[in-house]
Amino acid sequence: MCRRCGKDRNDGENHKMCEIKCHHCGGIHTSTDYICPVIQKYRRELVLELRSRPDLLPAQAQLFIPSECREPGQRTRVLENKAAQHEQQLKINQQQQRSCIKFNCSNQNQWPSLPSSLSSHSTIINNNLNETIKSLSEELRNLKENYAAVQLKIEVKYKNHINSISQSWLFMQQQIQTQNEMFSAMNGVINSTLFSTCSCVTESLAQIVNKLKTETNQNDYDLLLLALQQHLLLINEHKNTYVSHQMNLNQLINKQRAVLGIALNSIIQKPNGQ
Repeated sequence: MCRRCGKDRNDGENHKMCEIKCHHCGGIHTSTDYICPVIQKYRRELVLELRSRPDLLPAQAQLFIPSECREPGQRTRVLENKAAQHEQQLKINQQQQRSCIKFNCSNQNQWPSLPSSLSSHSTIINNNLNETIKSLSEELRNLKENYAAVQLKIEVKYKNHINSISQSWLFMQQQIQTQNEMFSAMNGVINSTLFSTCSCVTESLAQIVNKLKTETNQNDYDLLLLALQQHLLLINEHKNTYVSHQMNLNQLINKQRAVLGIALNSIIQKPNGQ
């Protein structure tokens, strides 16, 4: 079975270029990859079972314990059958002693050959160390990939947040501009209509009363003319005060807009000039 696509390797297809699809879980990885959740679950169940029955392990076996399968505070990283190893070591020592006795009795100039069991034990240990190193490297690679994925999510979330702030800032600018246009229109209407109309009406009334006074040669209109003149002065004074107040408000609005722009630009400005 091909570990890339899970099909028969003897079907005549090129299984070096076939589609990678795990036949355990359907993920985009080989069926022997340690990132496969099925293999991870199998390894976890196997380690948990062997932790309670280490006597099931052969004497030469050393099984690496993943971090998620360790007990809190446990520093042991390798699971092994220490009783069987001790028994095997006793046998090796006995064989060495018998070889030394045989060597001393037969030929003083000949070195005894190493027991085959000792050589195979050393080979097994080396193989287990290689598997442990490979497993640790794979775990480190998985940690790096997970860290890169988390960083990418944070970066995307940060970009979305910046875009939302930028859009909100544009909306606020449009809203402020609309309000300014409304206030400007209202100010223009008040200046051009209210004050001007009142002034024109008052002046026209004053001219009419003055004309009636001239034609009739009566001084009864003096009090009316005085009242109209005072009313006209009052209107002009209100107009001047209103215009001055509007100018001060416009200056304050411009300052507030500038400060708000600086504050929001400092928030949405990307780091490192990006």
